Amino acid sequence: GMLLLLLLLSRAAVGARSSVAFHGSPATDLQPAFATQPDGPYIGGDIATSIAISTAAHPHRVLWLFGDTFFGKMSAGGSREIQAMPRNSIGLIDVLPNGTIASPLAHYLRVDTAHAQHVGFFTPPDQYPDQWYWPTSACFSDGVLYVFAWRMGPKSDPLFPFQTMAVDVLVLSNLSDPDPRAWPVRNGASVPFVNNSFNPISSIAIDPDSKHVYFLGLFGSSNAAMAARMPLSQLAALDFASMEYLSAAGQWAPASPALMPKALFAPYITESTLQYHPGLKMWFTVIVNTFLSSSVAIRMAPAIEGPWSDATPVYTIPTEFTSIGFCYAGKSHPELTSPPTAEMILTFMCNTPKVEQLVDRPDIYVPRAIRVNISAM
Repeated sequence: GMLLLLLLLSRAAVGARSSVAFHGSPATDLQPAFATQPDGPYIGGDIATSIAISTAAHPHRVLWLFGDTFFGKMSAGGSREIQAMPRNSIGLIDVLPNGTIASPLAHYLRVDTAHAQHVGFFTPPDQYPDQWYWPTSACFSDGVLYVFAWRMGPKSDPLFPFQTMAVDVLVLSNLSDPDPRAWPVRNGASVPFVNNSFNPISSIAIDPDSKHVYFLGLFGSSNAAMAARMPLSQLAALDFASMEYLSAAGQWAPASPALMPKALFAPYITESTLQYHPGLKMWFTVIVNTFLSSSVAIRMAPAIEGPWSDATPVYTIPTEFTSIGFCYAGKSHPELTSPPTAEMILTFMCNTPKVEQLVDRPDIYVPRAIRVNISAM
């Protein structure tokens, strides 16, 4: 359904604007791009992070990163026939400057020819045979794509049988081939965990003004968000020794045993987005966690350092989705906005522990798109 909420913020938080209205509704014009196709092979996948990767040959290309992916086809009755579940996949789509989708979303996996099976597009080094990648965030600079992927391993937990082992950076520097399976992928480096507390990195943004790459991550067991940054000039070298962390005193400082990070806000949802909105002139993050709330919400701040607003609902997820399990992975997709200053395009994922519902409900375990119109009051 639709939800119209007025967000009343102080002038200190929004500059000259004292109030903003958010009007969220299903993006019915965009949803078909994520629909399962009768012949597959993609018939579902989560995470759904997007990033523009414009090149001279493909100026309108947008990359999508997916986690666990259902590979197969749809039955005549409309249910999923799942043949395999690679741990990740990617999608490519062309989006015109006005936000119009110019080509269908094409999905790509890889084939393990030795075992005659489909595998994830990204795979960890051979020394981690029981681990896999969930590519959660990415940034694109000077023609190079940097994918930040959680390297996951098994865990004895009946509900969530996995754990984060590391955050690895995967570097793709030659994107000219029209088939991304020909793109060379280099396993670059692992992002250091500061004092075993900053994990996992899940939201990344490049600030062209300060020429820094900013990261949001989880502060240990506190369930709070903390921030890190590194100079954009050091990104190509993956020089994480240059990374700084926002301290409790509000200063950027290098890692040290004495460092106490600043808790920006809580709770922090690890599958999220960090972006700057040109219309609001605010940084924002998207919050979806139906264990806590049935809403898609946002937090905003005039700077990464804060102050961050309370979580403000912009859309209520219908009970047809929340009643079957849980929803998560709130993401923003500025490539699909038109005009970018007056709206947000957000997606969220819905999942269920019941296998029969994953089979019979092709409208879940695919990105659910919403359009949030923004107007000043």
